[in-house]
Amino acid sequence: MSMTVDRIEGDFAVCELENGEIKNIPLENLPFGIKEGNIISENEKGFFIDVFEEQERIKRIEEKMKKLFNK
Repeated sequence: MSMTVDRIEGDFAVCELENGEIKNIPLENLPFGIKEGNIISENEKGFFIDVFEEQERIKRIEEKMKKLFNK
């Protein structure tokens, strides 16, 4: 399951799950350099920045923007 880092508050990343739930994750459990807007996923080794999913979301947003402004 992937989630989006909504914001950093103190020692926690406030993340929004795909179903809209909010989860607070200690920064010490996340990859170094995590920032707002990152998409993170978890596997047996822990959390990782899901670069592939970030790129896919950017593509989908760009497509929507093109449709919206190029009627």
